[in-house]
Amino acid sequence: MTLQEFIKKAKERENNKVKVVHLEVEGFGKIEFIRPTESDLIKFNNDLASCIDVEYKGISDEEKRKKEINIESFDFSKYAAVSSEFIYKCCSFLREKEVRDMYPDTEFYDIPLVVFGQNEVIKIASELNNQFKGIETRKEVTEAIKN
Repeated sequence: MTLQEFIKKAKERENNKVKVVHLEVEGFGKIEFIRPTESDLIKFNNDLASCIDVEYKGISDEEKRKKEINIESFDFSKYAAVSSEFIYKCCSFLREKEVRDMYPDTEFYDIPLVVFGQNEVIKIASELNNQFKGIETRKEVTEAIKN
């Protein structure tokens, strides 16, 4: 492979990534979300995995793990916090000084929770993760590390 071929393939891969998503957010209408960095996508997915109770993480068979995970094994408050941080990084509106000044006693990453509410934050973050192919990115990195 030549340098030019490498550059061409890298550009193609970058051009194929979803860069901007417009999601319908309850009570707000369509809001623009920008693709986070690959590191932020991977971090979000790793943090989501940590929301599952430890006793279930040890199950290596994915089908069995899916059957074993239930509502009691899931930390929803952590899931909401992780989702809120992810949304904050993707939505430029939430990072605007005027919006941050509206919530002076709130940590920046918690602003989406305050603005949208827990259920909507979880819904938005899940959709963003799907749109930006976060789970696939995490799997690619995991496979690369294994090899």
